[in-house]
Amino acid sequence: MGLSLLEVKMHLLFLCASLFMGLPGSGAEHLILFRSQHALDTVEEVQALTQHGRLVAIDQEGDRLCHLRGQFTQFPGNCALGSIQDLDLTRRVGEALSQELRACHINTLLGPVLDLYSQNPVIGTRAFSADPDLVIAHAQAFLEGLSPLLAVGKHVPGHGATLTNSHLSMPQMELQEEHLRPFKALCHQLPLLMVGHFAIRYPNDLKNWDLDRVKAPGFDDLNQPNITNIEQVEIVEPRELSRSSKTNSSGHLGIDLPLCDLIKMIRSDWGYEGVIMTDDLTMDALSGPLIDRAVDAFLAGCDLLLICHTEDLRPLMAEFSERVPPERIAESLARIEALPLPPPIYPNNVKNWDLGITFQSHRALAQEVATRALSPGPLELIDGKVKVIAPAFVHEQIQEGIQGDFMKNI
Repeated sequence: MGLSLLEVKMHLLFLCASLFMGLPGSGAEHLILFRSQHALDTVEEVQALTQHGRLVAIDQEGDRLCHLRGQFTQFPGNCALGSIQDLDLTRRVGEALSQELRACHINTLLGPVLDLYSQNPVIGTRAFSADPDLVIAHAQAFLEGLSPLLAVGKHVPGHGATLTNSHLSMPQMELQEEHLRPFKALCHQLPLLMVGHFAIRYPNDLKNWDLDRVKAPGFDDLNQPNITNIEQVEIVEPRELSRSSKTNSSGHLGIDLPLCDLIKMIRSDWGYEGVIMTDDLTMDALSGPLIDRAVDAFLAGCDLLLICHTEDLRPLMAEFSERVPPERIAESLARIEALPLPPPIYPNNVKNWDLGITFQSHRALAQEVATRALSPGPLELIDGKVKVIAPAFVHEQIQEGIQGDFMKNI
C-alpha cells in the first residue's frame, strides 16, 4: 500500500538539525543550523547546507548568540540597540542581517527576542529592554528591516518573567501582563511564534484576567478555585503539560496553565493565525521520552516541533504518525505550507554582486552600534524623567560583549 499524502509530508512538522535525505518528500524539509554541527564561516559553506531545505532557520541574534561567524557580521545584539534608542539604527541592523541570511538561502530567523530584560541567565542582554514599550518599538523597527525574511517571536509568554535557564531545568512562572504585551502587540506581524518551556500559573489576582476562554481545570463558573482545603492540593513536579494544582513559593494557591490553554489564549484571545512552534524539545526543562514530548506539544496545539540534538528522527516520526489524528496533522500542515517563504538573493551575475563590499558596510554598521552602545550607558532622559532601560550592570555586560568576542570578529 502506498503512503498517504499526510505521511509523505509528516516531516514538515519537524524543524531539525539535519536533513532526512531518503525520506519520502525529502526535497522540502526544514533545517536549523548550529555552529557546533555545521561549518558556518562562509556563504559557500552555508549554501551547501541549505540548498535542499524548505524552512531554513538559524539563531543569529548578535552578541553571544551568533552561529554564523567568519565572513558574516556579528552585531552587538539587542540590549545594545535598546540602550541606544535609535529605531532607524535598529531597522538598519535588521535589514543588514536579512541580506546576509538570504544571501546563503536562510529564510527564517529565530528572533526577535520579545522577552523583557531580567537577570535570567539565558535571556539577559538578548532582550532589547526591561521596558515593554521599548521592546515593542525596537522589535517593530527590527522586523521592518528584516522583511521579507520570516521572523519567529520568542519565547511566549515571556522568559524574562523567570530566573531559571530552561535549557537546564523547568522555570516556574505566573502569567504577567507586562511580559505578554510585546507578543500581543506584535503577533500579527510575526508569521511564527515560539512558546517556551515553562510551568505556568494563573496569577493569584484573577480579577484582572478574562478566563472565560482560558479556564484551568478546577475553576468554577465564577473563576474561583473549586478547592476548599489547601491540604487537598496535590504537589507534583511540574512538566510542560501539567494540569495539577499546587502552592507557590509565597504559600498562595496557584493553578497550572496547561500548554493547550496557553495556545488557546494565543489563538482565541489574540486572534493569531500563524505557525506556533516549540522551543527545543531536547532541553532538560522537559522529562520523559522525546516521542512523548513531541506528541504532547503537538496535541496541545503546536504546529512545528523543534528538535535540535537527535541524530535520526525516523523512528520517532513513525510512532508520531500513529499517535496523532490525521485531522490534527492536516491543520498544522496547512499553516506551515502557507508561510510566505522569501526568495533567496541569488547573484545572477557574481561579478556584479560583490559580497565583500556588502558585508564590509555591514561591519561598519556593527561598529557604529558598538561605539554608540558604550555611551551614554543604561540611563536615558525621556520626557524630563530618567528612565531606567536596564540595571547598571547590564551596561557592563554590553561593554564586555562588545570588547570581547565582538571586537575579535569585527
